[in-house]
Amino acid sequence: MKLTEHSAEEILQHPKIQHWFKQFLIEFNKDATGSSNRVAMLYLMTEAPHLDLGEVTDKGNLNQSNILKRRSNLVDALYSKVTEHSLIIRIPTLNN
Repeated sequence: MKLTEHSAEEILQHPKIQHWFKQFLIEFNKDATGSSNRVAMLYLMTEAPHLDLGEVTDKGNLNQSNILKRRSNLVDALYSKVTEHSLIIRIPTLNN
């Protein structure tokens, strides 16, 4: 797969990439000391945060409030019980 021939979304949907992120979450969670330290899902973003839309501060920090407002539909999809969105990665946890 040549990266220059594919969009970010196509690359992130590739089974090997999806598998890598699932394995990453599983490995990351092995050292978790409680449910507040576990990551059960993530959304593979194809668009970086925008400084001009207030998602990034002048110092380069992420502005969570503006990101959540601007991308609320993505957050809703992430937390929905059933989704077929190909860029959402979920792993089983004891709480799911």
